[in-house]
Amino acid sequence: VEVVPVMAPAMDLAEQLRGVKRVVVVDTVRGEPTGRIVTCPLRSLEVGVHAVAPFSSHGLGVVDAVRLAGALERIPAEAWFVGVHVGVGDVDDTALVGWAEAVVSAVEALLGLRTGAE
Repeated sequence: VEVVPVMAPAMDLAEQLRGVKRVVVVDTVRGEPTGRIVTCPLRSLEVGVHAVAPFSSHGLGVVDAVRLAGALERIPAEAWFVGVHVGVGDVDDTALVGWAEAVVSAVEALLGLRTGAE
């Protein structure tokens, strides 16, 4: 598993998806309760099936990046989105540690991985 941070999704995500066979995109989304993990097929963001409000400081958000990648036919067949609900003003370092564990668990479940598997 390769982790690739993409800080400006709309500009970089479509390029990062070139040739990828499966992907999990992780980002924060506006929502309550803070820390809740949501998952959905990545393509559902492209067509607006899931109401996910990106909590983006990147200018254009993940939904825009997914639409661009879809238009360029770069979304792989196995593609998921994992979102972490964040209420405005609820982000701190302590919360991020707890969310990281929940995100890892969600990604492992989507990819069929087990922690500590050999």
